[in-house]
Amino acid sequence: MSAVHNITWRALPERFGKWNSVWERFERLSKGGTLTLFTLFRRLIMHWNRDPLA
Repeated sequence: MSAVHNITWRALPERFGKWNSVWERFERLSKGGTLTLFTLFRRLIMHWNRDPLA
């Protein structure tokens, strides 16, 4: 059984769809580097949204 941060994929709420489909999408995006790129963009946006005088 695949788990990330000790959370079982099978316990994913139904509103996200079938757990296996969500896991496959997650696996594909993470292997392709998309999630890493998303994390980088999210950090840049958080940095840009800080008070410019701080």
